[in-house]
Amino acid sequence: MGSGPAGLSCAHHLARMGYEVTVFEALPAAGGMMRVGIPSYRLPRDVLQREIDDILSLGVELRLNTPIRISTNSSKKVFRYFMTIGSTRASEVRNSREDVTGVFHGVPFLHR
Repeated sequence: MGSGPAGLSCAHHLARMGYEVTVFEALPAAGGMMRVGIPSYRLPRDVLQREIDDILSLGVELRLNTPIRISTNSSKKVFRYFMTIGSTRASEVRNSREDVTGVFHGVPFLHR
């Protein structure tokens, strides 16, 4: 699972139920869109980090810079997983008006 809102919430609840949880995050920092899409004046980074640290303190393992690659031929450790996939790119509406000045796709708008 990723370390966005759904992945962190899932990790929190699974860890509290006694499961060993590993969160795989493709980015170099945890938080998903909460970190890279919501401005710090709306969600202070220290508050976000404190929440993430609280979840990690439950024994949750966090692997940063680790995008998930699913393979059926693997002799490595087997994980049961809950997959939470974040939106790293904007999806196109495929509308003739989407290229009009003043129309922005959500993800790039959040990044700016």
